[in-house]
Amino acid sequence: LEQVGVVMGPRFGHKPDILVVVAMTEAEEMEWEDGLKAAMRELRRYFHITTMNVGHLRIEDSPDIDFQIKQGFHFMLGCGGWFGQADYFMRQYNEKENPLRVEKGQPAVRF
Repeated sequence: LEQVGVVMGPRFGHKPDILVVVAMTEAEEMEWEDGLKAAMRELRRYFHITTMNVGHLRIEDSPDIDFQIKQGFHFMLGCGGWFGQADYFMRQYNEKENPLRVEKGQPAVRF
């Protein structure tokens, strides 16, 4: 891990921000312990990691999502089943934010 620290260590005190989008019930989130959770604990040395649980979304209702929170993050990771709540959140971001990014001359987000 020492070599990883040299390569991934913060540059000039800067740690990139990562948003991790998960979809689980509150009870599942409280008991959540797997390889991803362990990796996130290790990565906290090199990144600011924020977890957002979207398990409460009802995809059938096609909720409108406010994506202003994403503007503060360098990377967004979704963890959940295909066509589940986390996947819906990520796809909505792609569909709503990319046209705005292209208008500003920024590169489009790819998933």
